[in-house]
Amino acid sequence: APAYGEDDFELAKQQGIAAFHVIDDNGYYTDTIYNGLEVWDNNKLIAKDLKEKGIAWKIEYIRHEYPFNPRSKQRIMYRAIPSWFFEIQGSKPLMLEKNENINWFPGHLKHGRFAKNIEQAPDWNLSRDRFWATAMPVWKGDNGSIRVIGSYAELKELSGVELEDYHRPWVDDITFEIDGEKFTRVDKVLDGWFESGSMPFAQFHYPFENKEKFEANFPGDFIVEYVGQVRAWFYYVHAVNTALFGEEAFKNVISTGVVAGNDGRKMSKSLGNFTDPNELMDKFSADSLRFLLLGSPLLNGEDFSLLDKDVGDVARKLSMVWNMYDFFTMYAEVDGWEFSPSSDGKLEDPLDSLTNPLDIWIVSRVHQLVAEVEENMDAYNIPDAMSPILPLLDDASNWYVRRSRRRFWKSEDDGDKNDAYKTLHYVLVRLSYVLAPFTPFLAEELYRN
Repeated sequence: APAYGEDDFELAKQQGIAAFHVIDDNGYYTDTIYNGLEVWDNNKLIAKDLKEKGIAWKIEYIRHEYPFNPRSKQRIMYRAIPSWFFEIQGSKPLMLEKNENINWFPGHLKHGRFAKNIEQAPDWNLSRDRFWATAMPVWKGDNGSIRVIGSYAELKELSGVELEDYHRPWVDDITFEIDGEKFTRVDKVLDGWFESGSMPFAQFHYPFENKEKFEANFPGDFIVEYVGQVRAWFYYVHAVNTALFGEEAFKNVISTGVVAGNDGRKMSKSLGNFTDPNELMDKFSADSLRFLLLGSPLLNGEDFSLLDKDVGDVARKLSMVWNMYDFFTMYAEVDGWEFSPSSDGKLEDPLDSLTNPLDIWIVSRVHQLVAEVEENMDAYNIPDAMSPILPLLDDASNWYVRRSRRRFWKSEDDGDKNDAYKTLHYVLVRLSYVLAPFTPFLAEELYRN
């Protein structure tokens, strides 16, 4: 039955068997010995007839998954209909070639899920038999000629009609003639993924305007979405733009996992398996929630269960920054210590001028932190960029400050005390830079003060 099942359709196409219809749009047989019977009620009759004619090799029931309408619980009928396709097969070599230029994180998606999806992809059915969506800009002539319209201006030039709204039903009424042949719009709308895939240029209203702006921003530097979009949005953006421009649409991509409830299942109000994130932010701070999620398996494309205690643990660890900040400002105000910037007004690295081993050690640790964060951020590896931050906070708060307290307590204003102030000031300011992408509120407060 090539018109009523995907596998049958493909097999028949290979064997040169044409698909033809014996069932109407409502699921009833027409002009056959089963005329008027509903498709689901007729299966046993077909099996009986095949057996009586001796042409059934075997008849059995197989339990399998089948699509259905979740509201009505009605089974959905497969039925081949005339459709418009985006020819993917010829695009695959270029799509795979341009995928090599993309930096994927996590990296296994590049040649795994994304490349495999391209390799196995069928041609893309672009058209939909719906009412609400973008109308396909295709007009068909009485003699079978096809005219694809490239702009509202072109359509107005051909038809003399200009609309405020080019959706159905108004656009369906537009007709025009070319050399005596009347053209009527094909009554299809576009798959919504085609519009999503057009985002890189459509956001600039290219090619009708902003040509230079589009060209300056294509391919895009960065795109991010959850892992399900590897086979959806990322794929369609890649397909549309490699076909149009011969280039990948984005340079870097991060694919996240899914945030689950505290029991590992999907977040659900009815299950009560999660605390409202707004409550978590009110209780522990937005920075704590952000820091936890960015450093979690989520950014490795894995699922992550959000637990209140984990947000609380991060808040407690980030409080080490405030403890250092409070300690520094309290004693700096008492002693009247002031930061002396370099001649160009920038923060100067004090390492070469330091003599105390503690100062040299903690400044070196900050250098190490900055190098690791920069290297991993450049690779869009957020979890590894964040991994050295908390150990540095522990070293600075629980080792450096704790073992340098007596230097700040000295009554006399000597060089060693000034070095301690200069070192801790440098550590805190550099921390504000490093923390800015991960805890922006804390970093901004630290930097301003």
